[in-house]
Amino acid sequence: MSKSGSEHWESSAFFEEPVPTYEESVAISAATRKILPSSEKSNTSVSSLFRQGRTRRILDLTSDIILPTISVDLASGCAHITLVIVPSDTLESGSKLDEQNIVTPGRQDHERSRSVLVLQGQDNRTSFWMQNAVVRELDLLLRKELGCPSPSSDEPLPIELTKLGSPSQSLLPSQREPASANGELPPRPKRRLWLKRSAADTEPESDPTGETGKWNLGWRVPETPGGKGPPSGSQDALQGYRTRASDLKADQVALHTRTQDVSFRTEDRMGLFQTTTVKCIWLEIDVGT
Repeated sequence: MSKSGSEHWESSAFFEEPVPTYEESVAISAATRKILPSSEKSNTSVSSLFRQGRTRRILDLTSDIILPTISVDLASGCAHITLVIVPSDTLESGSKLDEQNIVTPGRQDHERSRSVLVLQGQDNRTSFWMQNAVVRELDLLLRKELGCPSPSSDEPLPIELTKLGSPSQSLLPSQREPASANGELPPRPKRRLWLKRSAADTEPESDPTGETGKWNLGWRVPETPGGKGPPSGSQDALQGYRTRASDLKADQVALHTRTQDVSFRTEDRMGLFQTTTVKCIWLEIDVGT
């Protein structure tokens, strides 16, 4: 058979292939849909893999580093523990840090031990550990392991939030004078000259030329009555002192987890000291005695 004849036979055989019926085409399309996953199922699997990977990292950190460190401190007789977790990409590789390298925040309770845990590896970068969802899941997992009660939304704060605002706003309602019974307005106070107003007597606490021990210059940290804990209105009072150790009963454990800016003093390759501030996870564990 010639070459042109064979090509004509192949082309005619191709066009003579029967067209599938409607039932056959429906069955083929249904089988294809079963083989190829839907977009919803793929999205669900991706989010599930993400959550599983996040939980796995948190479990590894808890079981391999955090819980053994807490066990060592408890075995040493320390009931007030602070753990500072430093991500792997915040400082230079090979930097060895301990409690002595912490510049700020300063130590406010000398009965509390502080340990610095520097993470290693690409899986322990800041982009992962500084996520709010990761910090929240770490807090819940540690509460489950330590037997701490879950934090309630109506947990009272140690200070009133209204005291943190502007003093003028908090005093406005109390400064309003009630109107008289007949509806008349109270008499307007007499005007004073500018010179008399500026030369009015001031208390020693508000006099910048007085004793600095009595006047708050801004850099001086005032103490609360009784000398316990941080000053009212400070950030540490809001976040780290919701449950005081003195209020805990025997065998009760309190946990506070937050992100904190921590300044470390390190030594570079040239032997010079430098201070670096990084974002860390700050854990406070208090055990009732």
